[in-house]
Amino acid sequence: MIPFGQDSMKHNVMLLPSGKRGAIPAGTTVLEAAEILGLEIESICGGRQVCGKCLIVPESGNNLSAPDATEQAYALKHRLDLSEVRLSCAACILGDVVISVPEQSLARKQVIRKTARDLTIEVNAACQLYYVEVPPAALNAPSDWTRIRQALTEQHDLHNINLDFVLLAGLQDALRDGGGTLTLTIWNQREVIAIHPGYSETIYGLAVDIGSTTIAGHLCNLRTGEVVATASMMNPQSRYGDDIMTRISYSMMHADGTEKLHRTVIKALNQIAEKTAIEASITPDEIVDVVLVGNTVMHHLLLGINPVELGGAPFTPAIREAITMTARDLGLKSIGRGAKV
Repeated sequence: MIPFGQDSMKHNVMLLPSGKRGAIPAGTTVLEAAEILGLEIESICGGRQVCGKCLIVPESGNNLSAPDATEQAYALKHRLDLSEVRLSCAACILGDVVISVPEQSLARKQVIRKTARDLTIEVNAACQLYYVEVPPAALNAPSDWTRIRQALTEQHDLHNINLDFVLLAGLQDALRDGGGTLTLTIWNQREVIAIHPGYSETIYGLAVDIGSTTIAGHLCNLRTGEVVATASMMNPQSRYGDDIMTRISYSMMHADGTEKLHRTVIKALNQIAEKTAIEASITPDEIVDVVLVGNTVMHHLLLGINPVELGGAPFTPAIREAITMTARDLGLKSIGRGAKV
């Protein structure tokens, strides 16, 4: 193979996250280039722009041929945005380019699965369900929320409970649909974070290990403690660096580096939530509690904190303590609107 960047008749091609790179002749399809560089992209149709298994993501130096009529027709039929993804069997290399090859496009996919061990534990989740029967409204009666709080006090001895404001818009609909009965998900006996009309046993939590290489999530039934689904994936931050030190360097060398790494892991967490919900046959908004763990660098990038201080002595973190926030504030849009993290 000709050394990277040393032949004017060829163009520099880098494939992420594998890091494979080399000088590739102009006009070569990305599918063929990947094979030359030792990365096999799946193509059931043999490069005929039919199966769509060979999708790639141009990252920088988008020197690829414009989509032809066949690729455009495929994109229209399958609702693909060709400004974001391309068929590697159709896109030809016209200049230097960096390309991401998603895991699902690899012919030899890496099967990564971390499973939780069966343990005998006492289930004491921060989120609990409370069913209440609320007296009907009447002239000069208190508001719906006031009557719900009174019902919580009278029926469950819960006092001074707050309500996440995003739930207010659906409060009266739920109360009406439940015929005056509700099941409330209450966090730490302090705040209502989900409302179901009538009686419901739906309450799920997601535990996620954010590793520098792998992200693994376990969906749990918070009422029974049962792990009902598991999903894992390669940490997509690897496209910016294989380890924590190179990701720190990326944050230091790029003005938007920390924000890119933050957005990347948040997107991955939303995907994990969606995958586990599908596996468990629930909707993602039924997830009301999330626990996220990771090393200090992963922790900072998750929160959008520049990890530069962790790259040298005295290696001081911005914070060591656990943080509690709403999922929506962190950017986790695939789960319950009032969910806690």
